[in-house]
Amino acid sequence: MSEKLHFKVSAGLKNIIGKELINDKFIAIFELVKNSYDAGAKEVTIKFENIYSDNSTIYIIDDGKGMSKQEIIDKWLFVAYSEKKNNTYRDNIKFRRNYAGAKGVGRFSCDRLGETVELLSKTNKDIKVNRVKINWNEFENVDTEEFQNIEVLYDEMRSSLISDQGTVIKIYGLREKWNRDELLQLKKSLTQLVNPEANENYDMFSVILDVEEEKENDRKKSENEKVFDKDIVNGKVINHVFDVLNIKTTKITAAISKDGKKITTTLNDRGIQLFEIQEKNKYGIKNIKGTIYSLNRAAKINFTKMMGIESVNYGSVFIYKNGFRVYPYGEPEKDFMNIDRRKAQGYNRYLGTREICGRIDIFGDNKGFVETSSRNNGFISSYETEELEDFFYEYLLKPLEKYVVNIIHWGEEVIDSESLARNGNFLNDILFYSSHGFDIINQVMKREGLEGVFLADRNNGEFIEKVQLLIDKAIRRAENLINIRGIVMDTTSGFDNKIRDLVSIMWPVLGDKEAEIANNIKKKILKDNIKTAERLDKKYPNINANNIDDLLNERDFSAIRQARLLSWCIESNEMIKRKFQEILKKYLYMSNGEVHDKFFELYKNDIVLYRNALAHIKNTPSIDSKVIIGEVDGKAVQFDQQLCDALRKKLLSYENILDEMYMFIESNF
Repeated sequence: MSEKLHFKVSAGLKNIIGKELINDKFIAIFELVKNSYDAGAKEVTIKFENIYSDNSTIYIIDDGKGMSKQEIIDKWLFVAYSEKKNNTYRDNIKFRRNYAGAKGVGRFSCDRLGETVELLSKTNKDIKVNRVKINWNEFENVDTEEFQNIEVLYDEMRSSLISDQGTVIKIYGLREKWNRDELLQLKKSLTQLVNPEANENYDMFSVILDVEEEKENDRKKSENEKVFDKDIVNGKVINHVFDVLNIKTTKITAAISKDGKKITTTLNDRGIQLFEIQEKNKYGIKNIKGTIYSLNRAAKINFTKMMGIESVNYGSVFIYKNGFRVYPYGEPEKDFMNIDRRKAQGYNRYLGTREICGRIDIFGDNKGFVETSSRNNGFISSYETEELEDFFYEYLLKPLEKYVVNIIHWGEEVIDSESLARNGNFLNDILFYSSHGFDIINQVMKREGLEGVFLADRNNGEFIEKVQLLIDKAIRRAENLINIRGIVMDTTSGFDNKIRDLVSIMWPVLGDKEAEIANNIKKKILKDNIKTAERLDKKYPNINANNIDDLLNERDFSAIRQARLLSWCIESNEMIKRKFQEILKKYLYMSNGEVHDKFFELYKNDIVLYRNALAHIKNTPSIDSKVIIGEVDGKAVQFDQQLCDALRKKLLSYENILDEMYMFIESNF
């Protein structure tokens, strides 16, 4: 005769779903913050008290709906129960929120942080605060005991931490020490935790970090006029990274509608919407939005300037589910979608994690996207996650690459830089290099009545025909000396910025060569102008990593001087020098036997002398006028088609040389 048996649960379960499951103290805090959000809180404060003593304490304080005694018994002490799975939960809290978590084990992240936790909670109907005290040590080394038989203490009290309603998690007997660097890392991670645009879809939710012992250090830091939010521990956590990027770069957004019927893609460049495409959704997933930014040089510089951190160290493409980040997508050096592996297969055609930054938002139920229980391994693999990856590539990354690499070939195969150098025309130069390229397009569009947003599918012939019409019109406007001069001036101005960037990132690794190069700056670079030398010597008595950027931006420190300085930096390091020779052979079509290690000499002869000659031209003859624009190396230079072709190839070559040098140095030093 059969009988019914039941599972028994060992007290050892606490470790499995507690400190062993949540193996990162930052993730543990994130779980508690998400619980506050799910409870309808508008504000949560993470407070560290006596942080540098043996009795340090962490508080998670929120103004959510709170819990009564019975709710604590039925829900908070009910292992793996999640009210968020109950369809009435959203109605009960009366907020327009989908749930940030739904496994019912987030509260056990307290075990990862400290030995003892006190839960203080009060609803707006309670007179006193309900308190539960749990000593996690009582669950240790008693595996033969049943989990539910280990008692926890309950009482009622009054607390100044809660007024009308809310919850406080008090954790002490901390398992790890915290220091200022870790607190700053926590704040940085918290800025990435909540989607900066979540408030478009959800109620207001603020996170505040409060560490009394660090307020004086914050005050001292704030006295520095260049202080960044990332350098200050205390205060409201703000994520404005995408606001910083919006101004300086190209952005593509693709959204799958709530009903799952269509996908809408828009392309913006520096705040201007270029066009919009609507297509039928071929996927089973819905209510998803992705935005990717191209990190061109200006965007990277602006990012570092505004955020106080290089974009490569901030992260790449983050994923948010219902307003909260899913870890570890987007973390530096984490490449879950194999973006960098793909880039290695087509260096000049594809973008890597260093060239993009963005986010993917998953809204609503979307039950196919389930986080792993450990909370720091992303989603459990599913059909939906595979579709999400395909959506990312086909509607975000690939279209952005086609635009960024060559904006006149949207919807066609990408042309690499080498082909463009050999076969391109004047418009290629304008669009590929010049910041005025969009102005030219817009002027032609306006004159020809072609303004507006194009609504088309990816292979729409009408759209391509209109783009070709713009090409034909713009070419005729480009073929005169003044326009060619403008292209050269604009492009080489960009080279100046790149050279400054290269010197800046190479300077800290000069080692014992720093003093020698600093001395050469004064003795060789500035010797041709005594007044300039005296002024800069007085302003920069010791040239070092702390002031090299300021020196490079001095008006008197000309482009030719910057190029000479870069040449010295290249020659100072054998590894960089060998790489430079390799890059030169690749883009300047040198024979394998030639060795060039003097960047300054090459750059001066190929670029600077022609720029200087063109800079003094004032008339506007056509190519047929056979105008002599000046002398280079004692020879008269005639403005003709041959000169234009040569300049185009040199500009493209040095664009690639400087870009590849930057990527190499940034990756290796």
